[in-house]
Amino acid sequence: MFTNYFKATDQIAYTIKASWGGVIITVLLDLLLIPRYGIIGASIASVLAYATTAIFLIYHVSKKIDLRLYDILFLKKSDITWLTSRKSEIGN
Repeated sequence: MFTNYFKATDQIAYTIKASWGGVIITVLLDLLLIPRYGIIGASIASVLAYATTAIFLIYHVSKKIDLRLYDILFLKKSDITWLTSRKSEIGN
């Protein structure tokens, strides 16, 4: 979703930076963790790389649209209310 925001607003550089950051973290952590921990090390490296990419994108989107990180990351009562109000529009 955040990648699509940057694509739609013609700011693709953010998605490129986020992707390359993820690749670099994956390679570095793979080199450090796989020899010692094997497949578990690879999975930890992947999770941390994806998390870093997502946090980078979320942070920059929050600055661009003037929205707090808290509002993006955490579900609020108003979100649930909005979602349940849409249920009747979707057709149950």
